[in-house]
Amino acid sequence: MKISITITSEYNRLFGHDFTRLMEVGRWAEAAGIDQLDIAEHLLMGDGKSYPFGEYPAPLDDPWPEPIAALAAIAAVTQTVRLGTGVLIAPLRPPALLAKQLATLDRISNGRLDIGLAAGWQREEYQACAIPFAQRNQRMDDTVRACRALWTGERVTLKLPTVELDNVLAVPAPVQQPLPIWYGGAPTPATAQRIAEFGQGCVPLFLPEDALATGIALIGEAFAARGRDPATLQVRHQLFAQFDADGRLDLDATFAPVERLARIGVTMVSLGLGWSIRDPADVEATIAAIGAWGRKLR
Repeated sequence: MKISITITSEYNRLFGHDFTRLMEVGRWAEAAGIDQLDIAEHLLMGDGKSYPFGEYPAPLDDPWPEPIAALAAIAAVTQTVRLGTGVLIAPLRPPALLAKQLATLDRISNGRLDIGLAAGWQREEYQACAIPFAQRNQRMDDTVRACRALWTGERVTLKLPTVELDNVLAVPAPVQQPLPIWYGGAPTPATAQRIAEFGQGCVPLFLPEDALATGIALIGEAFAARGRDPATLQVRHQLFAQFDADGRLDLDATFAPVERLARIGVTMVSLGLGWSIRDPADVEATIAAIGAWGRKLR
């Protein structure tokens, strides 16, 4: 079982708008032996009323770093920790631009990039980018197909409903072939087919363990139908931080579900940085403690 630390808008609870501290977090995570550092995305925030998991859980004015730029900065000060977008709203970017940005980031990091992608849920983000919200799933599929083609380093001619490429070349190709793609969201039958065709992993959000097990099995069946080994599927699951009576992070309680999760096919568990640590002075020591706990899981 691997461990990641995820950075979302709750970063604000620790360091406010000081994104230079991201590089410190990267160095601390690497020193602690954390396997991966993931950065989530919102381009902007609307009123939060369309959040699909109930009431939006954070202040709407919390800051969100742009993941590709932030991970490039972290890549420059680290050497081994893997770097993930967790998740990037892929349809908001032109596919050729996204392919170039991600290939460049994989080169800068010397092949340490894992790409988490999703279509997102905020209509306001699509409106701000002049992209029809109703097209998001089609654009997601077309974007992944176009990126996969452009990452080969060969000339590409491709005509899809929302993307057209005519004898174009994008170089350099990424270091990793294939560049790992993780799909975010619920593991529906349609998502299972997408992962089996284009992806290496999934990032299901806020699922109880029984629904998670069902979803992993569904993706495994889709892998098998395409001649892929279901055992190669990667699954990252968000743990919920547990605290003791004094308000300190209780790692034993937090990691208690890990053995059960491993049995149903989860390969990586993630802790949210700001949700797990309440005092900026504790960040380095807590990351070290999480890393030490992670070594017990290997």
